[in-house]
Amino acid sequence: MKKLLILAGVFYAIHSQAIIDPTWERPIWKASMDKIASTEQFEGVVDVSLTLTKRDGEENPTGLTLQYGLCAYCPAFATEQLEITHIEEIECGSTVYVAELPVDTDAPNLTGMIQTAYFDIHKKVQDQNDTAPILRRVSIVLTDHSTRYCDDLQPYVWEAEVREGYGWCGTGDATMSLVGNPEPVYTIQ
Repeated sequence: MKKLLILAGVFYAIHSQAIIDPTWERPIWKASMDKIASTEQFEGVVDVSLTLTKRDGEENPTGLTLQYGLCAYCPAFATEQLEITHIEEIECGSTVYVAELPVDTDAPNLTGMIQTAYFDIHKKVQDQNDTAPILRRVSIVLTDHSTRYCDDLQPYVWEAEVREGYGWCGTGDATMSLVGNPEPVYTIQ
């Protein structure tokens, strides 16, 4: 009888498909975004989607996933997984999420790039006077109006600003302005 009870318990646990993984970024909201403005390499992108994710056990969202097609007639897509670094509630109850690429400690230190006319991206370039790395930067500022309580109606629930670049100053960064209406994503709980 005990074996049958144990077997039934295992069967019900497997059948319920319940999982918990503290490292998994579970998607909670996803939106197909409309591009309203873009510069540099973002000018040709199509089919942009943005997904808000949350790690199991966390109270607030912990990540954003940006996915977009590289051009209109090619099947290649780029995906960026970003970590939410700041959450702020602004006027009228809207929420602003700031997400950035996670810090990669294994990335090469590309200092001295400005002094070098040609360099190999996979090789570390050392400069004794300047030790700050020149790394790729991607950031998203997402304004979520889903909890807005003011009377002014916003045409879109999500508004996002995407910025990508290299180096420190950001003057040559590619930018993209997006708007969209998210839908909940149902996953195994």
